Amino acid sequence: MNMYTHTNGIASAAAATPTELRRREDEAFARAIEAAQKGTTLDELFSAEWLCSFHREIFGDLREHAGTFRDEPIRVAWHIPQAQTRSEVEDSVEQYIAGSRNRLALALLRPEAIPALIGFTFWKLTYIAPFADGNGRVANGLSMLLQRRFDLPGIPLYNRENQHEYAQFVHALRAYDTGNAGPFFEILQAKLGMEQS
Repeated sequence: MNMYTHTNGIASAAAATPTELRRREDEAFARAIEAAQKGTTLDELFSAEWLCSFHREIFGDLREHAGTFRDEPIRVAWHIPQAQTRSEVEDSVEQYIAGSRNRLALALLRPEAIPALIGFTFWKLTYIAPFADGNGRVANGLSMLLQRRFDLPGIPLYNRENQHEYAQFVHALRAYDTGNAGPFFEILQAKLGMEQS
């Protein structure tokens, strides 16, 4: 896996404005996507090592805990992840990887299963929230990489800048959390221009 590493120092990030931090995060995200697109196999995308490496590439200059799974409970807006300890997070990630690989195998055989793969990987990763922060960024990045591998637009599934769109997306994720994946896949279908299997 070839990942580009760029270090400016976490200390300088602490003094930066929110706008500057967002700019630096956006730049690191773009570099990480480009590097992963060039040097990462589909199989590597579904590993704990890749997830941690990708998180580190985006947040390594900004967060001391970049690239490591969290070891304490967190709350993510509407959601309190079930996994509380590092061990529980690691177990949840292993289950996520196994489920994703099963869906990948199906998507490689049946193109109509691609939306289910992309949707599951995004939702489950944000549901587990294995990192203290930045889980949405990592899930969006993985989604974009999977889209590109399957000749789809390669676009983020949500945009926080558009408050209406983001509110709809969060509502759909909340529904998926309770077992109703329909609204989420409606958004996915509209974004990607595909029918869900």
